[in-house]
Amino acid sequence: MRQIIPKHLPERQRPLKQQRSYARSLMAIALSALYLTACSSTSPQPIDTTNFIQLENLTQDNSPENAKNTQLNQIRGQELKDSGMAVGAQGSLSKRSQEVDAMLTKQTRYLDQIFNFNALMLPNNVLPPVMLEGDDTLNLANSTTIRISDKIYTIAQQAKFVTVPPTWHDYLWMSFPKPDSPDLSLLPKNKTEEEIWKKSVALGWKQGSSQADMIFQDNVARLKRDYNGIILYHQLVLQNMISVPFVASTDLGITGGGNAMSVNDTVERLTNLPTLNPNSEYWKAVVNQKVPPASQMIAPQSAIVPPSPSDMGVK
Repeated sequence: MRQIIPKHLPERQRPLKQQRSYARSLMAIALSALYLTACSSTSPQPIDTTNFIQLENLTQDNSPENAKNTQLNQIRGQELKDSGMAVGAQGSLSKRSQEVDAMLTKQTRYLDQIFNFNALMLPNNVLPPVMLEGDDTLNLANSTTIRISDKIYTIAQQAKFVTVPPTWHDYLWMSFPKPDSPDLSLLPKNKTEEEIWKKSVALGWKQGSSQADMIFQDNVARLKRDYNGIILYHQLVLQNMISVPFVASTDLGITGGGNAMSVNDTVERLTNLPTLNPNSEYWKAVVNQKVPPASQMIAPQSAIVPPSPSDMGVK
């Protein structure tokens, strides 16, 4: 016969099976609360990870338990160092890139005039090759043979089709996003760990700043190399020391149908790329010849150097 248990009976008077079920429910609620608490504390309060002071002063909390616990094992110390250096370097790299971009923005008109790739383009949207020139070069083949050259010309980058001419922005603009805040478990929780953290963040910050400067200087060098190399190509063409690219065009008329159709569809191909001409009897002197419009826009070497981070007040 089924036993009916009144709902108003105290907990201790209920059957054992029902008490266990009730206990399991309470345990599940308690575990859920603990889990939510843990999840909400896995990351620190939102901060600006490109702000050195905020990064340096990140901690877990100032609870008495953490303050008393000053023991630090080797693994924990290495975790603090790695985390501090990583977020410091990434934050500094992002911060410096923002400063450089801001200064470049102020120099936009100047840079647009100096690095005018559009004036150096060839017909049919062809970007000229980038030429390199070496003076008074020595090439030691072996201990008994050496080659000496007054000039060496090389094609560093061949001619190619482009939809739009390149700009200085493509070379110099720096885009490094802010790093995410480090996980709360990787932050210092006592004075001993805070010292390690601050030193690591400072070291990473310095390295990130140096890396940003190196990246910017490399970008400047690459921009100058390509721009001056294209100018050199135009000069060599005038001297008949290098050939011009040949573009073959095929008119396909009207193509496609159905959902898409092209009218006056044309295919263009670079069939003959520029090559250097070693036959000096065909070379031309251009000292007294009129300089073409593209070369007329060449500024003195000192004028085409974009401002470096130090010149722009970037610290």
